Amino acid sequence: MAVRRSPPNKTLARSTELSLTNCGGCKEHISQITDFPLCYNCGYRYHFKCLSGTIHQRTWSSWSLDAKKYWNCPDCQQEKNKTTGTKRILPSPDPSPTASKSICKEIMTPEDFRRIIQEELSKQTDEMKATIAAIQLQVSGNQNEIKLLKEENRELQHRLNLATQKISAVEKENDENKQKWILSETKWNDNEQYQKRVDLLISGVPKVQKETKADTMGIMMNILKVLNITYEKWEILGCHRLHPRKTGDTPIIMKFNRPEVRDRVLEAAKTGWVLLDRQASVFHFRQRTSGNQPKADDIVIYFNEHLTRNNQILLRKAKQLRTIGFKYVWSKNGSVFVKANDAGRTQRIFSEEDVNRCLHPDSNGNPNRSGSAGVGGGGTTTAMQ
Repeated sequence: MAVRRSPPNKTLARSTELSLTNCGGCKEHISQITDFPLCYNCGYRYHFKCLSGTIHQRTWSSWSLDAKKYWNCPDCQQEKNKTTGTKRILPSPDPSPTASKSICKEIMTPEDFRRIIQEELSKQTDEMKATIAAIQLQVSGNQNEIKLLKEENRELQHRLNLATQKISAVEKENDENKQKWILSETKWNDNEQYQKRVDLLISGVPKVQKETKADTMGIMMNILKVLNITYEKWEILGCHRLHPRKTGDTPIIMKFNRPEVRDRVLEAAKTGWVLLDRQASVFHFRQRTSGNQPKADDIVIYFNEHLTRNNQILLRKAKQLRTIGFKYVWSKNGSVFVKANDAGRTQRIFSEEDVNRCLHPDSNGNPNRSGSAGVGGGGTTTAMQ
């Protein structure tokens, strides 16, 4: 049996938390998510089990939204019937005038019907006004919030513009510093290479056991004699061994008084091979011809300029151009040059970017030799490694 109670005032019920969270029949908590019947008059929700079978869940689910909206609970419907004074008109067994007059008194007059309609319309109008006022208040609050968000967005945009300008300035400064650093490094490299202009790098000469500087100088005198190089004693400043390389070779650096003497040695070595017989340990010279190649027992001696570390790396990179058909790669006076073939033009390599341009063919499939690679002359180094 459902628990019945007197219907509360509609406005009071809707303003209390009890009407929103508790069943109007059993007073227990009721879900606001499940589609339970909601009384239009008192504002209470009801469990289907608390309606004493007056309405079933299947019946309620089949109703339209308008029908559900204006549904009244049994208590409110009974109270409403008492207020309006409407009654069911039953056929009278006594058709006398007195009885007919009594029945007519129970029939609602047009004025009563008009009054009821006006009261209902007035009630609905007040509810609509209250709803519109609440919506207007919410819209006003939303407009204020939108205004604040717009102001915040303008502030953030201003900060973003300032940050973008600062980033652009920093990038510009970084590019300028990078260019300055490149110029400084280039200048330093050129100065270092200038100091090495009188140096000659000799590779492939085996190091004797307990070799002294005098022994190293004696070896170089024999090599210059084999090359038929004439010189004055004052033109040779000295020579020494460098640290061993990963290959096990220990190159010799020979320093001359004038770069012209070094160039004479390079020109002489260019015409043939300076060889060391493994058995006799004697240096000899052999002309560079197709049928006059070094023997298996001969050790080939290589002559090169003494390059800075940066120029060594650049020369090593330039040698990669041989993989795409460049026949000659050499250095002269610290500069690196390349040449595709005997009939091609000589190009100077200034940086690794020049090498990359040549390594990557153009749209026609030809090596891209455009860019900063310049045209200039140069003497090939002998037996370049």
